[in-house]
Amino acid sequence: MTRDGSVSFRGSRYSVSWASAGRAVEVRENGHHVEVFSAGVKVAVHPKAVLPGTVVPLTGQWDGIPVGDSSRPKPVLALRVSSPEVEVRPLKVYDNFAEVNDNCLRWREAAARAFQSW
Repeated sequence: MTRDGSVSFRGSRYSVSWASAGRAVEVRENGHHVEVFSAGVKVAVHPKAVLPGTVVPLTGQWDGIPVGDSSRPKPVLALRVSSPEVEVRPLKVYDNFAEVNDNCLRWREAAARAFQSW
């Protein structure tokens, strides 16, 4: 049986009470019905599906399920990462940087020309 509380039989899925989810079950065909047993106890009876691929629900399948069980820790799904601190600088710093780069570029071009003429 699957964890969502259904069992596959002859190409269709039959729902079973949540209390039996994940357990081994026995499925028996009885005329026009499908019976599901868990540990020898009948836990569901369904009319047999007419077409393969049919999902046959069980009325009250989720009745009595504990909601909001806080005894198990929940897995962390995401972490919030703080944004990095950004230094605030005057624009003059960037102007100076651009000027130095321009000077370096001019020097490199002059060196390349001198090397070629050598």
